[in-house]
Amino acid sequence: MLTRLSDLTVLADKLDPGVKPNWTFFPFMGFLRNVGGGTITATLVVSVIVLVIAIGLLVIGKSSGSNKLSDKSASVLLWVIGGAALIGSASGLIAWGANLDLGF
Repeated sequence: MLTRLSDLTVLADKLDPGVKPNWTFFPFMGFLRNVGGGTITATLVVSVIVLVIAIGLLVIGKSSGSNKLSDKSASVLLWVIGGAALIGSASGLIAWGANLDLGF
């Protein structure tokens, strides 16, 4: 019976299989990294294009007094900025999550 925390630690050390992520095991991992990097780059380029269009529509909507156009373009502007932030940080978020020590 486990009565102390140190007993639990010793038990955990015995049960740990020592499995760690191996980023080079499969020969196609380099290709997948390139696909991932290319996808991130393409989506960021599209985000910049959509951002420029949304800014242009926002300016047109504000200058013409069209509240609907300026509201929609402001919404697109915020969504694109948020999406680009998540896309740009996706690799860091995954690396952070893969290295989390959850205790098991």
